[in-house]
Amino acid sequence: MSRTYEIDKQRRLVISTALGAITFADLLAHQDKLLRDPDFDPSFSQIIDFTRITSLVLEASDVHTLAQRNIFSRNRAGHRRPE
Repeated sequence: MSRTYEIDKQRRLVISTALGAITFADLLAHQDKLLRDPDFDPSFSQIIDFTRITSLVLEASDVHTLAQRNIFSRNRAGHRRPE
């Protein structure tokens, strides 16, 4: 799998793109790479482009782990909480 990202500081946005087959390990590695990037700010929003993936290999427990490990702040500026 190929995965890339761009951090747009002005728009406070991370744009992640994935190509090919995606696995749980790929998604964890992507999160780890973002966390190591000095331009990463957890208060930014994220857009993920999965339009060019060929397969997604995830178990239900993987999705749960990714949701629990969310590296973006739930209290970021402009984020609306459900009412």
